[in-house]
Amino acid sequence: NTLTALRKMPDVTLLTRATAFGHYDHNYVGILVREGDHLPVKQQPKIRQRLWHVRARQVLHAQGAIERHLVFSNNDRPGIMMASAVSSYVNRFGVLPGKQTVIFTNNDSAYHTALDIIDAGGKVALLVDSRHSLAGEVINAVREKGVEVVNGYAVVDTSGRKRIARAKIMRLDAD
Repeated sequence: NTLTALRKMPDVTLLTRATAFGHYDHNYVGILVREGDHLPVKQQPKIRQRLWHVRARQVLHAQGAIERHLVFSNNDRPGIMMASAVSSYVNRFGVLPGKQTVIFTNNDSAYHTALDIIDAGGKVALLVDSRHSLAGEVINAVREKGVEVVNGYAVVDTSGRKRIARAKIMRLDAD
């Protein structure tokens, strides 16, 4: 219903399959539209991608849920992965990235990863959540599986020689 209503508006241009890659001075926005990249080769239009240069009166950023690395010392060591990557290994490829896992998060999506690991036969030794208050079905489901969840903490460092052996956590101030 919303898309139908938007299509009927004369001052609205819908750019599906588009990525805004930059928001610059004076509300100048660069947008890449993939016109036909998703189509089979024989059905692709002559123009596969189009670059839009937009100067907007007002810009609203609603970029959705894109997972980003949480920053801490030694977060770039082998064995440290984003939660979505772990879920992909488990669900798409049938590979358990480790026998025992520590998960660090600031949102509910990592709790689904914890359930994926457990369902695949792995162990979540600890789930560290930087948020001070937690509530929700998925959080309760993880706790019911026996995972220790600590909230109001952050991973601040990792150590180990041939593999990650320890994750150092620290209590966060409410501010």
